Amino acid sequence: MLLRFLFLISSFNPLLPAAQTCRHTKLSRQFDLRVQLQRREGDDEHSGIIHIRIYSKGKATPRQRLELPSALLYSSEYAGCSNVRSYSTGWGNQREVVDQDFGDIVVADLNFDGRDDLAVKHDSGGNSGAYYTFYLQQPDGTFALHAFLTREVQVFPEKRDRRRRELTAAWPHYCGVGLHTYRCATDGNTYRFVRRKMLGNCEY
Repeated sequence: MLLRFLFLISSFNPLLPAAQTCRHTKLSRQFDLRVQLQRREGDDEHSGIIHIRIYSKGKATPRQRLELPSALLYSSEYAGCSNVRSYSTGWGNQREVVDQDFGDIVVADLNFDGRDDLAVKHDSGGNSGAYYTFYLQQPDGTFALHAFLTREVQVFPEKRDRRRRELTAAWPHYCGVGLHTYRCATDGNTYRFVRRKMLGNCEY
């Protein structure tokens, strides 16, 4: 349902000219990125299209192009090039994570196969934090949308346990934080929910 809604917004108001272009060369040792957000006119100004170009390191021609519709991004999102983070190179990790917003673009190995994967913020979210669309890097170097991570996990996992092959996502509640843990199978593509834990004073 989420993905269907994101694609439906493409029929709304016309797009404005693309905003600032950000070229990211320090988020991965495996690829470079170019990112643009193109917002819509009028009442739909918080929606738009996120354009991503993926390059082999140091190359001028993109090896893949991604376009991601967004339903709600506040004016501060994608306003500059610094709100990015990489758990592979350490770039941007000194920035504090505020309200579960890990950055506009996050690079990390999310399926523990040694290849850098991509999380793209598509919604500013609310009390639970920003929502992300997840792309897993394939053996041939291309990126594939991962439906389970995007629809079920939704937020960026604050903990990644390589030994147990687990991702843990935090969901803030009015009286605490719910920790949802998912385990990745050895095929590097299949995830399942394994447990949840509530930190705080209310029952869960």
